Amino acid sequence: MNRLERNFERVTGINFNTFYKEHYQKLIFYLNGWTKDTELSEDIADEAFIQCLKKVDKYNPEKSQVHTWLFTVARNMTIKQWKDKNKLPSVSMDKDVKNNATLEMFLPYNDSTKELERHELIRRKSAYVKECIYALPEKQHKYKTVLILREIDAMSYDEIADYLNLNLSTVKSQIKKGREIIRKNSAAGLEKIERRGVDEY
Repeated sequence: MNRLERNFERVTGINFNTFYKEHYQKLIFYLNGWTKDTELSEDIADEAFIQCLKKVDKYNPEKSQVHTWLFTVARNMTIKQWKDKNKLPSVSMDKDVKNNATLEMFLPYNDSTKELERHELIRRKSAYVKECIYALPEKQHKYKTVLILREIDAMSYDEIADYLNLNLSTVKSQIKKGREIIRKNSAAGLEKIERRGVDEY
């Protein structure tokens, strides 16, 4: 194990070779939805793993799981390459079934600049909403907890109730109230993202 691999394991708690073997083919499948070119997808995937290995100190475990971060790095690399070459890939997002949907579900989009930009705008809005959830103060901890479990970890209401040892009606009530808080807290930021569009970020 070299220095970079040791550092990766120190930061993430995951052996890099194990991580690579588990997610490489998933990442290729994901990227093929964009590129329609397996060889290109393999090149991007290899570079994404290298970047994650080199820049693991930038990984924030409070915002995402390690494999989600990997897929984000690869997606951003693909978008940058498309912009550099002025070539639009068709978009197909992946869902990690094993880890209960921490990535996006399959979403078909047309081959047009407008559709890719619309997807990127939705992704940024989603990321901003997640930031608002994580930013909830300690006094709203119960809402923060159920929202993370529901909106980010994609747990069902029943699973959340069992996990937190709460009755189902309490879980539903807290999620409803938490969503109201997030809608209020995120309104201005979402409007700003919509107004500025993709190219301003």
